[in-house]
Amino acid sequence: MKIERQRAISANLDLTPLIDIVFQLIIFLLVASNFTQVKEALVELPKSNKQESIQKPVTTPVVTLVIHKDNQLQILPNEQRFELDVLESQLQQSVQQSSEKRLEIRGDKESNLATFVKVMEAANVHGFKSVGLFKMVESK
Repeated sequence: MKIERQRAISANLDLTPLIDIVFQLIIFLLVASNFTQVKEALVELPKSNKQESIQKPVTTPVVTLVIHKDNQLQILPNEQRFELDVLESQLQQSVQQSSEKRLEIRGDKESNLATFVKVMEAANVHGFKSVGLFKMVESK
């Protein structure tokens, strides 16, 4: 008596349609995604040769104030610029949103020192506990 052997089931799996679907999903997600970027103010920061290290990383939300070359002010991420006469009201709104009352100032290297002094006085009046300055560190 002859015993018939069953043929082995083919284990070949065609992955081409699966790869096509995955690529289409990736393309769909890229097209449908809304990429938002925080717009940075374009100011040329003053340069320094000394590099200082930060002891602990800052993770709390801070208020970032930009002093532009023409001495107009801007609170990031807003794109709206304003003059010194509205600084008090803008800082008052911002200090309420900041939990740790920290202010970071980014001043253009050609901005006026008097504007910087007025910003510091207004920050003191409105209760900012910490004020930081940005600078560019030149690489050696």
